Amino acid sequence: MTRFTNTWSKILISTFSIMTIPTMIVFADGGVVTERTSGISDMNEAQTFELNELVDIEMETETHYQLNKGNKLYLVEKGSVLKTSKEQEVNIEVIVENTTLKNQPNLFSTILSTFNKGDILTRVSGANESDTWVKVKNVQGVEGWVLKETVKSNLTEVPNHTNAFIKTNAWTDRGYPFGTEVKITGFLNNKYMVQLQNESLEIEKEAISFEKPSLVEEIIEKGITFLGVPYVWGGTEVDGFDCSGYIQYIYRANGIEMPRVASDQSRVGELVEREKMQRGDLVFFETYKPGPSHVGVYLGNNQFLHAGGDRVQISDINENYWSERYLFAKRQ
Repeated sequence: MTRFTNTWSKILISTFSIMTIPTMIVFADGGVVTERTSGISDMNEAQTFELNELVDIEMETETHYQLNKGNKLYLVEKGSVLKTSKEQEVNIEVIVENTTLKNQPNLFSTILSTFNKGDILTRVSGANESDTWVKVKNVQGVEGWVLKETVKSNLTEVPNHTNAFIKTNAWTDRGYPFGTEVKITGFLNNKYMVQLQNESLEIEKEAISFEKPSLVEEIIEKGITFLGVPYVWGGTEVDGFDCSGYIQYIYRANGIEMPRVASDQSRVGELVEREKMQRGDLVFFETYKPGPSHVGVYLGNNQFLHAGGDRVQISDINENYWSERYLFAKRQ
């Protein structure tokens, strides 16, 4: 891990971004590679980072991390690395006997105090530090400047609790439904290590999203869990659904009350033109009687999810049977 460093005057340039390295004291964060990827150094040297490889993150831009490997720095896209820990400064320790505290960051300024080797100081945040001096205060609260070469920064590594969300209802049976917010604390064997309500879990990489799932996606995800459930006329529960009972159930599971029958459900929401349908819109059909008598959830690409035929299934809206009976779509 990096401690006090000198000014880096280089500008790292890659095909992805430009990053100026400022004069500062740098702490390195910990991370893990979540998919095999390559990095580019400022000398255009390529370096491969393997899946699950532990790395030190020296700097970051909006889109990239700067990783330290073999004392060389490489830019890697953020999507390939998960930050799992962050270094925080606990205190600054004097490592040179008779270190002087100056009132200004230069050798000829007034001496405010003298420190013994092993004395503990605190950094003064927000100070305009150079690559030679650091602003500190002693236990009495006296502030001043010391030479960086006379002190060391004592750091501690803490988990970088990244907020994320479960994006599959496969975890519902374990009490963690789609959209449950979790905190990522690490990555191992292609699984995220997750903290949730004081419980540590390992969750498949594919089951985690770093953006909060929309209500539409929650409804669809809930509906997909019932694929294959038998069609039952008048059915409103998980042992058997009819079309509107199915819609009412998956909406209610996400906190939305819908009318019981398709004709009433068709009166809710905003009418949408067929060519402008979006994922999550309800699609209505005229089947066994005049008017809206069948309903499903549009999935995109002409597919819709519904309880029809003999089971809950996905069908193509352009199939002759459904295309001939299509009425309209509604957006909730």
